[in-house]
Amino acid sequence: FNRMTVGVPLVVSLEQIEVLSLSQKVFTETDGAFDITVGPLVRLWGFGPEPRMKDFIPNSSEIALSMARLGMESLVIDPSLRLISKTKNIELDVSGIAKGYAVDKISDLLVDYGYENHFVEIGGELKMRGYKAGKISWAPGLETPVNSKSEIYAALDSLGHTIAIAGSGDYRNFFEKNGVRYSHEIDPRNGRPVSHSLAAVYVINETASVADALATAYLVMGLEAAIEHASANNTASYFISHNVAENKFYQTHTSQFEKYLVN
Repeated sequence: FNRMTVGVPLVVSLEQIEVLSLSQKVFTETDGAFDITVGPLVRLWGFGPEPRMKDFIPNSSEIALSMARLGMESLVIDPSLRLISKTKNIELDVSGIAKGYAVDKISDLLVDYGYENHFVEIGGELKMRGYKAGKISWAPGLETPVNSKSEIYAALDSLGHTIAIAGSGDYRNFFEKNGVRYSHEIDPRNGRPVSHSLAAVYVINETASVADALATAYLVMGLEAAIEHASANNTASYFISHNVAENKFYQTHTSQFEKYLVN
């Protein structure tokens, strides 16, 4: 699809339609913070598949040119015919939602085969249902946002509920130049890496696909806007901020997240 000519329709799978339709929905609901057409900006800042050019920082003109390639409104989806097309030369990158979607599909398959109690994980996106043997709750952990050995920042208890958890952070993939830190999380609304204090986000939802997409969106939005959105939509969310001056982490969470935290 990314290599195809503008206006030419492509027949895709039902799963692709579901992922793209959900991506459009989350894009709208987060005012563009979650955008699967952000690929040109990701590559421009050196976080794409090509090796990053050392010491390269794009200027405003280069950012504007890449931003001109973005546009979820240019993705046309016809669910009835399973067709997608584009009205301008956009490209799609569903890495911010596809892992969560795959977790959901595997969980559904396990239920179909009679495995009501299970825990599924792909690339850090989780879904759990029921209990472990002995009716013991699943106990996932939230990772401390540090670029070193993995540490548990907070422990959770699934309470036997069917829940999905996804996280997003800017602490593993970044570069520094002249004392400035550039995150791999690019804000598609201004074309630049996020620069706020929010270091990691965890979202609990019924589906891992939604949790995956919202975690990405919230990290882009920053703490204040993310909390406002999560609270307005009753989304269980956990936020870890980094005070650089004190070199300390601080957490806050919505009331919906509280019951899953282990004291």
